[in-house]
Amino acid sequence: MLRAVRRLRGMSVTVADQALVSATNFLTNVILARSMPLDDFGRFALLYTVLLFAVALQLGLIIAPMMSLGPKFENAEKKTYLSVVTLHALLFSFLIAGGAIFCPDILQTIIDEGGFVEVRWAFVFCSAGFVLQDFIRRLFFTDGRTVHALAFDGVNCTLRLAVLAGLSLAGEVSVGAALWVIGGASALAIALALKWLALPRPMAAVRLLIRSAWVSVQQWHLGKWLLGANIMSWVVSSGLLVLAGNWIGPGPLGVIRAAQNLVGVLLVILQALENMVPHQASAKLVQGGGPALKRYMLRTGILSGACIVGLAAVFAGAADFWLQLVYGAQFAGNAAILVFAAINFVPLFVQVMASFVLRSLGHARGIFFASVLAAAGSVGLALLLVPSQGALGVVLAICAGSTLNAGSLLLLVQRALKQYPDLPAK
Repeated sequence: MLRAVRRLRGMSVTVADQALVSATNFLTNVILARSMPLDDFGRFALLYTVLLFAVALQLGLIIAPMMSLGPKFENAEKKTYLSVVTLHALLFSFLIAGGAIFCPDILQTIIDEGGFVEVRWAFVFCSAGFVLQDFIRRLFFTDGRTVHALAFDGVNCTLRLAVLAGLSLAGEVSVGAALWVIGGASALAIALALKWLALPRPMAAVRLLIRSAWVSVQQWHLGKWLLGANIMSWVVSSGLLVLAGNWIGPGPLGVIRAAQNLVGVLLVILQALENMVPHQASAKLVQGGGPALKRYMLRTGILSGACIVGLAAVFAGAADFWLQLVYGAQFAGNAAILVFAAINFVPLFVQVMASFVLRSLGHARGIFFASVLAAAGSVGLALLLVPSQGALGVVLAICAGSTLNAGSLLLLVQRALKQYPDLPAK
């Protein structure tokens, strides 16, 4: 009974934390969309898409393996594992910032009219803080410290919204200012969380990395496939916005981003599942084998899936009303974009749940190949639709990619569970 109460408390904190983060992301985009010209908001959306690409790289290479492998270690071995993975994340954040410093030409091609030059250092600062804060919050969840995660995100989100709201009232919102604020809020939250991380000193960190090379090997064994899968998933969900930028311009891209942000409330469920389900699924597999894993995933899928479908129907059923209510009259006439942005969450949910099962079973290679198929289909359809359909063609291509991915992963899950030997419950 006590164990069930503790599990329920952990789930409640996890959902509350993700609700806070998703609400902050939603309000951030609302403030920026209402305070900037539409073209400037489109440019911010493109740079934010690049940030999401960095997060996708980290998720595949570091975070997803950590959340699947972490629960399989105990006591001192787990402490060593998480310490080494934290050092990996620090190195990754420096690498991302370095890429923004030394490879500005790549980012300049994304932002037209020389816009990146004005915000280059803001983007460097924001990118390092943004990816590192995303890792730290997932680390707390993996280690079972859900209250620490909530406190960490509370500081980050409160600071971001307070400063952006102040800038909006003062009429000082710009792309560069938004990046400085997001990076600064992340940096301050990270500074406050350092006492919870217990990081080793520099020389001790080097010795730990060398002595614990087995951690890097296990991370790479699982992460290499998840890294590729996340890159392909980014191509489907966000990369198409970059690819279509030359065809439809920053204004229509801003509309797509605004629609995605509006239905982003559904991300509360998906991200809460990402924070909770992978390590729980791995624990169920270790404790009770295939049957326990199937029971847990089926129960979780039915409950969360009902919420996803219901909320998607709410947005799709009154799309034009929601767009004008939240963003104003300049977004009227784009109901179809919001409809398909909402529908997309149904196959996206199936895709996420199926990937949890495959990650727990160690079948990351299948996730990668399914994502390659989805990306190829999505890009191919975009090439056909975007020249004639514009922004709507981009959203339709995204939906097609998610559906292809979900169908492929379901077939792989069915095959993997049949092959996996059942374990006696402990």
